[in-house]
Amino acid sequence: MAQFEIGQRVVCVDDSRTPHKSWHGFPVVKGEIYTIRENCVSVIFHDINCVRLEEITGRNMDWPYKETRFEPLQKTSIEIFNQMLVSKELEDVK
Repeated sequence: MAQFEIGQRVVCVDDSRTPHKSWHGFPVVKGEIYTIRENCVSVIFHDINCVRLEEITGRNMDWPYKETRFEPLQKTSIEIFNQMLVSKELEDVK
């Protein structure tokens, strides 16, 4: 079962080289943010769940990446900070 949804933003947590480096068209970079384009099962990685990325497409670059190389991007809503400011302003008025 796929860990990510199409369009979901993820961050790379593992940019180690694979034994298949010679054929791998484009390395991912640890800490970089990517967008899931497709979930797939890779026969190259012995039926392991993989993803393809929006940012990496084109001839000789459309290889699957193990989904374990990524984690969901954690969004921080500005609304949390707005609520903190309102609470502080209310305390200051008292």
